[in-house]
Amino acid sequence: LAQGYTCACNAGWSGSTCATKSDWCSGHSCHQYGGTCVENAESAGFGYTCSCAAGWQGAFCDTKQDWCAGNNCDSYSGTCVPNADSQPKGFTCTCLAGWQGSTCATKQNWCSGHTCHQYGGSCVANADNVPMGYTCSCSAGWSGSMCSVKSDWCSG
Repeated sequence: LAQGYTCACNAGWSGSTCATKSDWCSGHSCHQYGGTCVENAESAGFGYTCSCAAGWQGAFCDTKQDWCAGNNCDSYSGTCVPNADSQPKGFTCTCLAGWQGSTCATKQNWCSGHTCHQYGGSCVANADNVPMGYTCSCSAGWSGSMCSVKSDWCSG
């Protein structure tokens, strides 16, 4: 007390005359998983906040983000796969056979572009019939997997 007084420093300042700005980010723990420290004197007691890298969250960026929590993958036809690189969602949906789209909510049209009808056959969608996903129902006089074999009525 050589000066006869003491200074009560505001947040972010230190020293006998409060002239030294505090280095809030010195020794911070934001960088553990790629976060960066941002000085902020108003931040709840720390004097800094952490700006987290993709895939991390929390006050100190030390909690791995659960990308699949609340995802939009169809619960019947899709499975969420976390993937921090697939921004902005952070996940991809893996679809069951017969389903497609970013959330696996679109039933695949197995009969699109089929050739069953070339000789009067019709397409019957069947997701279990891998790899085609359909079978052909042939009209009279035709056979084969694509209804392209003409039946020989005269033989036998």
